[in-house]
Amino acid sequence: MTLKEYLQGSRDFSLNVLFVLPVLLIYEVGAWAMGPSMRNGADVMLGELFQQLGPFGMLVLNAVVIAGATVCAFDAIRRFDRFAPRFVYLLVECLAYAALLGPLVLLLKKPLADMALVTVPSWLGSALERIVLAMGAGAYEELFFRLLVMGALYHVALGIFQEVKWGAATCALVVSSLFFALCHHDVILPGGEPFRADYFVFRTIAGGVLGLVFYVRGFAAAVYTHAFYNLLVFFQ
Repeated sequence: MTLKEYLQGSRDFSLNVLFVLPVLLIYEVGAWAMGPSMRNGADVMLGELFQQLGPFGMLVLNAVVIAGATVCAFDAIRRFDRFAPRFVYLLVECLAYAALLGPLVLLLKKPLADMALVTVPSWLGSALERIVLAMGAGAYEELFFRLLVMGALYHVALGIFQEVKWGAATCALVVSSLFFALCHHDVILPGGEPFRADYFVFRTIAGGVLGLVFYVRGFAAAVYTHAFYNLLVFFQ
């Protein structure tokens, strides 16, 4: 498998979904075993959105996730081979992105040096809890903020920018990154952190970097970059 084949194949949506399944499985099993307190905020927001459908809202959400993942997995298995090297290459690539994420944000916003490695929440105890939280942020925050929000904004912006892709992508990237940062604070979520300008700017830039990874390299790359970055922070 050549580098060109890897780069092209790694952007395939079905293959991306297949590669994200381990992250999703680790998070879902861990959150189920440890209780609701381990649920990621984006996961909770999606759940509340589907609960508006009525008493079967969560059942619909679970059915959509399971059915979508199953279809994509079978599609990827049918069209691709050599999954192990593709997956290993993806992990190495995303680990490099994660290691560079903090320093890259600091180059763009030097006054935020203290935010390069975010303080580990005091309520995080065991290593397993940290792993589950990192996987949940990677899976659900990229699913919600990048795949759904940024993806929807991109398609809306295509009409506004008359099919100029770079203009639509820039608009979607900026707006989704601002929304991503706001959702970490109590401005939007009651249980979020109190608003601080330096935290907000850092997360906006970090969201922009993750959005760029998503746009250029695909959904799975954004998920693993986010998850690996959180692991590096939590185990510093």
